[in-house]
Amino acid sequence: MIEKIKVIKLDRDRIVLIYLSLISITIQIIWLTVDKSIPAWDQSAHLINALNFQRVVEKISLFSSGWWHEFWAQTSSYRAPLVYILTVPYLSIFGKGLNTGLLVNTLFIPVIVSSTYYLSRQVFSSQVSRWAAGLCLLFPTLVDIQLDYLLDYGIVATIIFAFLALTLWKDAKSRFKSWQWSLIFGAAFGLMMLSKPTGFLFLFLPIIFLLGSFIQRQDWIGLIQIPASMISAWLVCGSWYSQNWLTIITSTASKLTEAGPGGNTLFNKFYYFIILPDLVSLPILAGAAICLVLWFSMWGSIQHQIKLRDCLWLILYLVGGYLFCSLTSNKTPRFIAPVLPVFSIFLAYFLNLFQTIWAKQLRWGIVGLSSLMLLVHLFPIVGTNLNLRVPALGYAITRMANPKVELTHQQVVQEIITKQPYLKNNIGTLTSSQEFNPENLDFYGSVANFQISAREFSTVAPVSQFVEKDGKALSWYLIKTGEIGHVNKLLPPIVEQDSSLQFDRSWQMLNGDTVKLYARKDMPIVVEPTSTQIQGVRLDKVIISPTKTSLVNTTYQLSGDRASLQNGLLLLDWQSKGQTWNHDGAIGLESLYLDKTSLPNFQITEHLAMLPPDNLALSEYQLKVTYLDKKTGKTYPLEVPTIQIEPTSDRASQLDLISRLHQLGKLFAKGNIDSVFSEIAILNQYDPIQQYLIHAQQAIAHRIGRGDPRLELRYTLALTQALKIQVEPLLDNLTQIIKLDPQNPAAWTYLAVVRLYNWQPIAAEMAIKQAESLPSPPAALSTLKIISSLFRFDFPQMWQRIQLG
Repeated sequence: MIEKIKVIKLDRDRIVLIYLSLISITIQIIWLTVDKSIPAWDQSAHLINALNFQRVVEKISLFSSGWWHEFWAQTSSYRAPLVYILTVPYLSIFGKGLNTGLLVNTLFIPVIVSSTYYLSRQVFSSQVSRWAAGLCLLFPTLVDIQLDYLLDYGIVATIIFAFLALTLWKDAKSRFKSWQWSLIFGAAFGLMMLSKPTGFLFLFLPIIFLLGSFIQRQDWIGLIQIPASMISAWLVCGSWYSQNWLTIITSTASKLTEAGPGGNTLFNKFYYFIILPDLVSLPILAGAAICLVLWFSMWGSIQHQIKLRDCLWLILYLVGGYLFCSLTSNKTPRFIAPVLPVFSIFLAYFLNLFQTIWAKQLRWGIVGLSSLMLLVHLFPIVGTNLNLRVPALGYAITRMANPKVELTHQQVVQEIITKQPYLKNNIGTLTSSQEFNPENLDFYGSVANFQISAREFSTVAPVSQFVEKDGKALSWYLIKTGEIGHVNKLLPPIVEQDSSLQFDRSWQMLNGDTVKLYARKDMPIVVEPTSTQIQGVRLDKVIISPTKTSLVNTTYQLSGDRASLQNGLLLLDWQSKGQTWNHDGAIGLESLYLDKTSLPNFQITEHLAMLPPDNLALSEYQLKVTYLDKKTGKTYPLEVPTIQIEPTSDRASQLDLISRLHQLGKLFAKGNIDSVFSEIAILNQYDPIQQYLIHAQQAIAHRIGRGDPRLELRYTLALTQALKIQVEPLLDNLTQIIKLDPQNPAAWTYLAVVRLYNWQPIAAEMAIKQAESLPSPPAALSTLKIISSLFRFDFPQMWQRIQLG
């Protein structure tokens, strides 16, 4: 009979957990139905990452190493990919949009509810555990991140589930259960690390405690289970970390030092205590405090059976999580959210210290008030603005459902698509307010099949950079009246007064601001349908015009069928007065968008600039053109028409990105890393997905394959491989560079860096010594020597090298 009662109680508790989850999910879906708001900065960036994963998944090839490399490369920084990956099915089923992305959080609701309940059951009664599971659904901070497309709600779910698995491992009553939960914990730990690289810090103290208990009890099986669980974790998250570990470490370190209410001050240390009413709501916190004070006033005469050791275990998690969050300089309520489900366990316990009628009324009164406040702060209910939204009640919810539809972003995207339907475009966006910024415009451009991108230029760059580079690099620019955020206020007037740009159209936003779109008068790429039926690609016209600078304006006009043009790279070999140079590039300069049209043939005109060798006077030019199919690798020569030479031009067209990349390759060969990467950061603004790197690789690889001996090609190829994190091809290329250029210390240094990245410290040490033996070794060698010693676990040598500086 007793066993039967336990089963019934367990089933009842499970039903309660299901009801709690369904209620929360229902509220979220209703909220999503009402809300029509647009994403802000971070939300847009996260959604774009999810869309990028969806794009890769659509061409899934599980047995291709190249596909997996591309898959894990979609997020190579501190923004871990788990939430994005889990969002993909929702985007595929329900369509692309902010609210569709938010549906992924419905996955995490039952995880948080169930994990909180079962953690509580390890210490407290079934009643307390049910209350704990329910309370965490009423916490303003958790509700706020549940209704926002950030990574935080998924982070809370994975961390709290990993802590539950760790707890059940600790409390396992048999060896089988111990092994089972150790491996489950490993998998959960891996999922946690795929949601946030620093997530393990929340579990640091409990893990150390468990390790210490194994040692104290001489539980050798438990000690063996620890590496077994880490292997389980690595199987889950190892592919992403092994491919991106360097950028993950550097970007995470940078993120942890972001500005905030930091500093070694009392306010900084107790910041989360101060905002506790905002985190869990004042009614719940006050009710728990009243019950606790009353219990203490009775000197604990009402006894409650608790497992003190397990209670301390939960406190250890809270302390560890708080210490981690309080030590970082950047503070916001969502960062400490992973400790709130465990904190709800103690609040539930305090609320259940008394079982009298007044105590039950207090508990349900708190739930009723909190639920009412929750709804009032989530939905635009008429008449509640002044009566019920009381800030003192501690409801710091910012996600009020907004039923107003803002269409400006979609209209801007559609305007450009209408004007240039066969091209991908990048918009220079000179505004960064919450309502309108490069990130959310980029998101709506990505929703439109990635045809439109948006970029904000560096806010710290001098105005001269915009005038000389940024303001000439793109075909479309957007400015806005009103608040423009941290964008330099001197830049919008420059766009309005630029004679090479013309006003296209304006829109008025819901807040009254006006958005203005400007287009370049002479578009660098012009794509037009043609009735001429052509198989393959034909070069119709070549026009060159010297300028008063070192550049030569160049126009190429091509005709061809849709597929050949879309997949085409042109390898151009120019010659004049015995000097040769290349002008390779994809047809349409990485911007063709012909896949979605059924029209068979097009004519493309490219207005570019090329950079001949220095001091080359105008004379007779010869040109050899080879067509290279990017997909198949097949090539065929193109017949070159008579080259037309026009008079010297006052204005030079823009040098294409691949030509600029070759210039940087020369600096890369000399070891000028800082100059190279600062310029690469600018180029990457102009090509959002860095297709120019891939196209440069394909062109250079073909040239090297057909016997081109120029060393500068290999250095440029090495630069692209480093930027794309293609380790094995880069090692092979650097090995060839060393054979051809053995006296260049920069080449040996690059080899050492890649060897270290690939966890080959002994081979890296040999490269370091070789670089050090050559004249003018790079200054970075001293740092590489320290890292090399660390990777080889030669700590005395590492200390010695640190001392030597």
